[in-house]
Order: sequence, then structure tokens, then C-alpha cells
Amino acid sequence: MNKTLQCTYLFSDIGLRKLNFRTTQAFINQWLKENILTLPGDLQSPLATRGKSGLQTRSERYFASFRSSTNQEKNMKFKLLISILTTTFLIASSMGVSAQSIDDIKFMTEQYPPFNFEKDGKPSGYAVDCLVIMLERLNSGLTREDIVLFPWARGYHIIRNSPNTCLFTMTRTAQRENLFKWVGPLCASKIVLTAPKEKRIVIRGVEDLKKYTIGVVRDDVGEQALIEAGVPESVIEAVGSPDLNAKKLNRGRIDMWAYGDIVAKWILKKNGFNPDRYESVFTLKTGSMYYAFNKNTHSKLIADLQRVFDEIKSEGRVEELIDRYTK
Repeated sequence: MNKTLQCTYLFSDIGLRKLNFRTTQAFINQWLKENILTLPGDLQSPLATRGKSGLQTRSERYFASFRSSTNQEKNMKFKLLISILTTTFLIASSMGVSAQSIDDIKFMTEQYPPFNFEKDGKPSGYAVDCLVIMLERLNSGLTREDIVLFPWARGYHIIRNSPNTCLFTMTRTAQRENLFKWVGPLCASKIVLTAPKEKRIVIRGVEDLKKYTIGVVRDDVGEQALIEAGVPESVIEAVGSPDLNAKKLNRGRIDMWAYGDIVAKWILKKNGFNPDRYESVFTLKTGSMYYAFNKNTHSKLIADLQRVFDEIKSEGRVEELIDRYTK
């Protein structure tokens, strides 16, 4: 069987079921060695490493140059290379990889002060501090430096589709309930519409919202609450970061901003705007903030994390952390 047919066979469902991890990894590595001229370090082993309890995969941007061949051969090799990268993730999924240790979890957060944000190049905030204490009590090798900051939409996509991931802090809602597993609650959450006081906006009900342009962060609970309430998507402007909404609100490019009440004021101040010039004109949703985990996370891990979190909360440590950042 020639290599093209072997690759095609490998990428088929039958091939994935018949080939074990070692065979698959060895075959792919050999094919890359013979056909690719240069590769970045992260792609030298496309299936990366097999951790204590499962596959470790990477999601990065790759570049490769092929060994001398005809254009037709290059096109075929390019398609096969894309298939190889895709297969990495298919294999991980087909194996049903589930973390057995807290160290197998990839912890992600966003810029959502004072819960979680970046300070001096490191994750900070009381949700981050609380997680660090939890990790220490579970004798984890993970530290603050292992927590990754992503834009919310990217982190939300990853946790929905990748095993062994955690995204925090997330408002627990009926819409999200069965999508994730949960540890918490950390604190109460209030999603409001923030507007400049000078506009004197009065909202008596959802119908009034249709007259205004409302800024949201893409895939955030504010956007989901508006859509759930029946607000037309034509008046909703989604962006990738809360800082953009703060600037748009200040410049009058949106009338209101749907976001957490405490966080919105924090971000307005961070961007140089006086938070006293703004007010909450309508409450969209109230709830609680949690650490959300991919729904396939092992139940024992969730139970261990919840147990440790409950201990910390009963000791008054959670309240101490919140006071440290808000008073």
C-alpha cells in the first residue's frame, strides 16, 4: 500500500478505530519527516505528548514548507497535512480522553475585573486567587502562571469543544446549565444595562430596549440574555472585548452596554472614563458566578474541587479575597 493510500486509510473512521495511539503517532511522524522540509518545534510531534491520563494536544498556527515536488504533489501533501492536524483532535475525541488529575485541566479566564484580569503580566483577581488556593490544597503542580487569559468568545468556544478545560468566571444560567459542570458559587452576579446619565434613559420593559443600540461582548451572558428576552439582533452590537464597549459608550456609538454592573464601572475607570457619569438603567439578569468545566470532566475531579471550595468559603477566605479587591 503506497503512502497516499495509507494516509487516506488512516484518516477514515475505520482507520481511526483500527489503529492504536502508538501506531498512529509513529506513522504520522514518519510521513512528516519524509515529506515536510521545515517545521516549527511545536509540530515536530503532531500528536504532542500523552500525559498521565490522556492525550495532550495543541491549538496553534503552523507553517510548513514541502520537499521538492510537483505542484500536484504539493497540493496533495498540503491536504494531507491539514488532515493530519485535524486527525490529532479527532483521535483525542474518539478516545474519550478525560482528565484523572487536576493537573490535566487547562484553566482559562478573561479580562473581567475584579474577578479575573491581568496585572504585571500575571493573572490576578479574587477568582484567580481563590483557584490558586484550591490548587494548593489539592496538591496540584499547577500555579498562577498556568492560567491562560483569552478573549471570552475564544475561551467559550474551547470549553464547549475541548475536554479537560475550565473557563471562569461564568454566570450559571438555565441556558448554560447542561453545557458544563460547575464549581461554586463564588459570588452573586448582576447583568445590567449601563448608560450615560446625561441621556436620561428610562427602561420600563423589554419593549423599550428595541429603540436603542446596545453593546455586548460576543457570547457573553449579556448578549444571551438580550436574545433570550426577544430583543432584535439588529440593535445588538457584539465586539470581542469589554474595553471596546466602554470606548463606544463614551463616544456615543452605542446607547447602552449590557455587562456585569461592578465590572462595567471598573473597566470604564480603567479606560480613563469617570464611572460616576454612568448609571444602571435596567437589570437583565441576576445569578451567581462559577468555575465552569467541560461537561466531560471526570465527576470525581468536580467533587474534589467543590469540596475544597466549600472549605475555603466556610473559613471566610472567599469574602476576604473579594474585600481585598473591592474595598
